[in-house]
Amino acid sequence: MKNSFKILVAFFGLALLFSACTPNVNELGPLMAKNALKFSITPSATDSNLIILKSLTPGVTPQWVTPLGLSTRVLDSVKIAFPGTYKFVYGVESAGGFVQADTFTLVIKTTNLNYVSDPKWTLLCGGVGNKKTWVLDIDSLGQTKYWPGPIGYQNDLTVAPWTYFPTYKGNEWLCPAIDYGTMTFNLQGGPNVIINQLGPAAAVLTGTYFLDATAQPFPTVSFSNVIPLNPNYNASEIWSTGHILFLSDNAMEIGFEATKGGEWDVFCYISKAYSDSWVPSK
Repeated sequence: MKNSFKILVAFFGLALLFSACTPNVNELGPLMAKNALKFSITPSATDSNLIILKSLTPGVTPQWVTPLGLSTRVLDSVKIAFPGTYKFVYGVESAGGFVQADTFTLVIKTTNLNYVSDPKWTLLCGGVGNKKTWVLDIDSLGQTKYWPGPIGYQNDLTVAPWTYFPTYKGNEWLCPAIDYGTMTFNLQGGPNVIINQLGPAAAVLTGTYFLDATAQPFPTVSFSNVIPLNPNYNASEIWSTGHILFLSDNAMEIGFEATKGGEWDVFCYISKAYSDSWVPSK
């Protein structure tokens, strides 16, 4: 009986050893062929500035790259107010991995200013035909002119809300006290943005933006081909969409997702006109 028990223990020991040494093999499905991607990008029948995006590839998650930002919706639309040549890219995430179609080019010949008529457009960029320049609320002397500091932190409000907006004086760890440059939005032939990032990683970037004035719980601003002006510049960061927590003629706060846990880095801006005319209180 003891010998039988020893044999049984040895058998199970070998079985456990074998299973522990056998690598787990995660098999992906076959990579989808590029020519199997099915989608459509077409102007609305009633409004040639309203572009309808349809993913027609079954069983996948679409990944749209549009002139106004990113989308993962099967059916979506993009409101482009101005005429021009615009590029779209359709891709899918499937069991076999990511596959992307060739860039799709669309020419729009009409204008629809209804898409940029919300007053928030004027606050952000100065309105149609105009431009407006913003700076971070910090200068080389460590002064802030409107906000407590140039950076704050907030969660995405999916749980109990919390915020942390430290005063810069006494919290210099937030960022060095330097001139970080400018961020200029305009509506001159289209929604264009120029980032003149100063500091350790100086760069001049030109791209486009789109303001979704009705997004909830906060309006959003999407950036294409640029990294918005910030005190923690890193060319590897992908901050494509920001949440506008506050917007007035003189000041703006934009929150960008910093972690998968829902924390936002909030950058605190003031208009350059406000900054240039600011006088310290006595």
